[in-house]
Amino acid sequence: MFGPLRVPVRRVLLSRRNASTESLKWSTTMNKSLSLSDPALFDIIEREKQRQRNCISLIASENFTSVSVLDALGSIMSNKYSEGYPGQRYYGGNQFIDQAEELCRARALEAFNLDPEEWGVNVQSLSGSPANFQVYTALLEPHDRIMALDLPHGGHLSHGYQLGRKKISATSIFFESMPYRLDESTGLIDYDGLEKTAALFRPKLIVAGTSAYSRHIDYARMREICDQQDAVLLGDMAHISGLVAAGVVPSPFKYADVVTTTTHKSLRGPRGAMIFYRKGVRHTDKKSGKEVMYDLQQKIDFAVFPGLQGGPHNHTIAALSTALLQAQSSEFKSYQSQVIANARAMVAELMKRGYEVISNGTDNHLALVDVKKSRGIDGARVEFVLESANMVVNKNTVPGDKSAFVPGGIRLGAPALTTRGCTEEDFQQVAAFLDEGVMLTAELNERARAQGMKKVKDFKEFVAKDAEAKEKVEALKRNVTAFVRQFPTIGFKTANDTIDGLEKTAALFRPKLIVAGTSAYSRHIDYARMREICDQQDAVLLGDMAHISGLVAAGVVPSPFKYADVVTTTTHKSLRGPRGAMIFYRKGVRHTDKKSGKEVMYDLQQKIDFAVFPGLQGGPHNHTIAALSTALLQAQSSEFKSYQSQVIANARAMVAELMKRGYEVISNGTDNHLALVDVKKSRGIDGARVEFVLESANMVVNKNTVPGDKSAFVPGGIRLGAPALTTRGCTEEDFQQVAAFLDEGVKLTAELNERARAQGMKKVKDFKEFVAKDAEAMEKVEALKRNVTAFVRQFPTIGFSEEDMKYKD
Repeated sequence: MFGPLRVPVRRVLLSRRNASTESLKWSTTMNKSLSLSDPALFDIIEREKQRQRNCISLIASENFTSVSVLDALGSIMSNKYSEGYPGQRYYGGNQFIDQAEELCRARALEAFNLDPEEWGVNVQSLSGSPANFQVYTALLEPHDRIMALDLPHGGHLSHGYQLGRKKISATSIFFESMPYRLDESTGLIDYDGLEKTAALFRPKLIVAGTSAYSRHIDYARMREICDQQDAVLLGDMAHISGLVAAGVVPSPFKYADVVTTTTHKSLRGPRGAMIFYRKGVRHTDKKSGKEVMYDLQQKIDFAVFPGLQGGPHNHTIAALSTALLQAQSSEFKSYQSQVIANARAMVAELMKRGYEVISNGTDNHLALVDVKKSRGIDGARVEFVLESANMVVNKNTVPGDKSAFVPGGIRLGAPALTTRGCTEEDFQQVAAFLDEGVMLTAELNERARAQGMKKVKDFKEFVAKDAEAKEKVEALKRNVTAFVRQFPTIGFKTANDTIDGLEKTAALFRPKLIVAGTSAYSRHIDYARMREICDQQDAVLLGDMAHISGLVAAGVVPSPFKYADVVTTTTHKSLRGPRGAMIFYRKGVRHTDKKSGKEVMYDLQQKIDFAVFPGLQGGPHNHTIAALSTALLQAQSSEFKSYQSQVIANARAMVAELMKRGYEVISNGTDNHLALVDVKKSRGIDGARVEFVLESANMVVNKNTVPGDKSAFVPGGIRLGAPALTTRGCTEEDFQQVAAFLDEGVKLTAELNERARAQGMKKVKDFKEFVAKDAEAMEKVEALKRNVTAFVRQFPTIGFSEEDMKYKD
């Protein structure tokens, strides 16, 4: 049954030796808590807890999320790859991932009271700025025209901001953007001005969304203006989505074609995003009388994946799902009403004290205060002094500002403190603290300027060193801290060969960048040769080591760093970190100019940092960065290096056993962690059917194209990888057994396919139905599944305890 192994499987399963010493070492390390495995990072997180506990947080885009959301974020949902959408994944093993995503999508529609016949939603987008860019690329052609609220007037970077001729956001690079603005006499959006400009500019899309605007948006008027230009109306409700869900502010859904939102602000979820799109009948054609349907779903889903993203972050989707459940509760609606009441109480107190608030009030969760006009001091200095006194705000441009770094305003938000339990009276006290801090800033600035310290950096140095200044700031800090520590923390408790062909093609194509990186290639890359080819074309060499970064860190495969200009990697594959990414770039001397003899320096850092933020992303995912930090510490251990060596040994053992059994392996072997097996040539069966049967027997692989394939959904190959099972402690002998199981599964697939075809069931979906319903087929699959399960359960789980599992069988 299991082929010519030296020892019968039953006896192996009963008498198998314990895992090797090395495998026990890394499985033990992987199951240690953060406090034990990485005390340095644990200490940083504990200090951040203290900061959050002791500070009045008034950042309008921040909030405290719940324990259940944090539980989901730190769950094993991070372990699974799931490119595609529910029911249409490119990988096996996604039945529960599908359920989680479907649940999240259903809850998203329920949270905003949307009819699933009229609205759909994509929950895979990674964050707000990418979500907006995905909508643009889905619905517009390059250089199509966009209009959005100007950044100094309360708009957002991702809406196409540019400063003079300098294009700041990627949106303004790939599309033509034109801002609309506020009526500066009222602080309200100038809809008449927008209408006039739109008639001249003729945009294809108008954004109804803001980042620092405290009044309701007139979505009906925006719809009218869009209809005049036959433009798409995109409602970006990133800041107010929690308020919209609670029904305490007007909803964009009645008027917009597409609605985007981040999920971590007033919605109190994880850092992520959603894209809602209309479905069903768009309008009735006047001439034919036929219904014209919306076609947004396919365009938007395709723009997200595969257009601009790879596999979704399943831990984030899971966390978002539970946040959306919370958003349907009566407590959540009461909370959002309190947010608005608190913001209004704070604004009223500030205006009573003589502060100029843009638009003279607020209808939502935030307020924009012009401290320059009110107290003669800029927002940058105010932000610094307030933070030094444990009040966290952000400096913000106000109408008329020319500098975003030394603007005239500060932005204040009520969500975070409201989550901690503050009410109107508390926010009046907060306003008093703010007033004291602003007046202190103005006083200290006068003293600093009297000493010739006129720049912001000089002012900060003065405050940090002047004894009297330090004492006044500390006195305010003591009062602020005593006040805010009355309120509970939320979410945590504090604790103290193709290279020759490449060269020829490059000579014809003359690329500016060449990527040295793979997803299903089992051999070493010749980086030196790639460098030569790049130099011939004066091209950048980008080393994408996403799959092999753990192997590179351990020094068991060649490194791209010696030859590449830039190196990228994901962090959750062989590196065993969270789902994230890193971009490495060269610094220092690039070369010496032959004519002048002067050194020419690399200029990559500023470009790449700027492309990440503000170009294509908003705020970073700090929980991911923290998790990555500890994974990188683990990657420096001797156990990690031993583990990576074992990964390669295991992959080679599996490949050797498969080739011995007559399988054709692409490149006839492997140098790294994976292998690509041509099951079509080897057993006359496609990878899609093999993937299904193997998954049904508890072996998770992914179907994969091999050279010559035309279909990615019914390809000729399967891709196999060794990292996950090696992490659980498997060694070479175990992977030989795995190869035997694979062989049995592939042969069984071929046998069942013959029987299905004999009954006229020729399509993959028919084959799956046959296997699921035919009694003999089910029994054979179940028999294999029992053996596979008995085998794999000998090895310890990583990252979670079997004793804590709800479902043990």
